[in-house]
Parts: sequence; structure tokens; C-alpha cells
Amino acid sequence: MATLSKIAVALGVRVSALMEDGEDHQPALTPNLSQHPEVFVATDKGYNIYAVAPHFLNKKMQPVLVYGRKGQVKNHSVSHTGEEFILVLEGEVQAHIGTMKYHLRQGESIYFQSSSQHGFIPTTDYAIYLDVLVQ
Repeated sequence: MATLSKIAVALGVRVSALMEDGEDHQPALTPNLSQHPEVFVATDKGYNIYAVAPHFLNKKMQPVLVYGRKGQVKNHSVSHTGEEFILVLEGEVQAHIGTMKYHLRQGESIYFQSSSQHGFIPTTDYAIYLDVLVQ
């Protein structure tokens, strides 16, 4: 997400504009994908992402489902413009935001300024979390 955010800033568009692929303003329904990791796209950090509602144009926020397996996600730290909201749907993750560390369990969330260095690593066999970026 950090790379997409920086490209969006350079182009003067929202991150959602880079992830949209349709012309629809109808409600965007996403089925339960927790048992379908094959629909997620791999990243260079070792986790996989699924851009929610790609057909809904001009979003003010970019929701992304993130799927990661313990031991496969690389330690990383990113920063970009905007605000971010993380809600752990399954499993647990170790988060760092700035110099602070947080252990988030299923059902827990955190909201922060994306300009702070941050990263998330699964601490259970796998973790799925919703990452919502607002620019």
C-alpha cells in the first residue's frame, strides 16, 4: 500500500483510482474470502492483498483485505500519506507504529497516521486483517 500511496501522490490521484477497474457506483458486495487465499495478490513484503470494491469508483477510502502467513511476511516498515485503520479479522498480528509495538488479536483494531513508520507481522499460523487507507 505504501508504494501505491506514493504513486498516487505523484499523480495527484487517490490510491483508490489506481485500484479501480470499473464504472459502477452501486453498493459493492464482497463475499467471505477467508477460505480463498488464492484470490489475493502477492506482495514483495510476503503478504497477500485483495482490494475490496474495485468497481466502485472515486472512493474516499481504500479498503484492502490482507492475508499473511507466519514466517512468510518479511519484517518491514513503511510510511505514506493519510490515515489508516486496521481491524484483525482472524489470527493475531504484531504491529509497530513509530517506536511503539502492539499485539493485536482477532476483533481488535488500531487507527493511526500513515505518515508514521508502520508494519504488521502475523504471530499465529496466519492472519487476515482489514486495512482501510484514507487520504
